[in-house]
Amino acid sequence: MAGELLHPTVGRHSFSSLFPSPVDPVPTFCCFSFTKRPIPLNLLKSFEYTSGRCNLAAVVFLTKRGHKICTDPSEAWVQDRIRALGPS
Repeated sequence: MAGELLHPTVGRHSFSSLFPSPVDPVPTFCCFSFTKRPIPLNLLKSFEYTSGRCNLAAVVFLTKRGHKICTDPSEAWVQDRIRALGPS
């Protein structure tokens, strides 16, 4: 994959990038900003943490419709959703 692909996830405040890593041939998902609006639990399917290779630590929620949403792991509502969804 040459270059960088920017993909907005939700609203205007959450953007991500897919790019090849020089160490890992599998593309890595990184966040550059977070959504501020809490996401209703019933819309969420799963979550994952961004790679240590990303500049910004984030929790990425996957919605039931397949959207990836970047969130701030220090936010209380994010921690609530992580507990409710269980181990990733």
